[in-house]
Amino acid sequence: MGINVNFSGDLGGDPEMRYSAAGKEWCTFSVSVRQRDGETTWMSCKSFGKAASLISTHFSTGSFIVVNSGSLEVKKSEDGTRTFFNVSVNDFSFGPKTESSSQTSNPTPRRDPLAFPAAAGPDDLPF
Repeated sequence: MGINVNFSGDLGGDPEMRYSAAGKEWCTFSVSVRQRDGETTWMSCKSFGKAASLISTHFSTGSFIVVNSGSLEVKKSEDGTRTFFNVSVNDFSFGPKTESSSQTSNPTPRRDPLAFPAAAGPDDLPF
């Protein structure tokens, strides 16, 4: 039994969809998680069923993902020099689109529709 975790980060490659001998779908993918100290930790993730299908269809290299719930297993290499983080993803969310995951190279900045223009004041309102 693993430790329950949640984290967010960018996919390090396209998710790989796989099928078991019984025909059940699952996918594997890696997520880079930036720590507070600036270090990056790589999480090897796997997902099953409908979640696997959604992840493999809607995510690609550089996509931002939020893992809301996952079961973490920590393993050491045989020589003890490396630590591996394996996560079985139970629940996830789509993160905000980043420039690397958007289709256009120069996205149009979005303006808050409720924000006043810089020069507007209370006397500029039409009511």
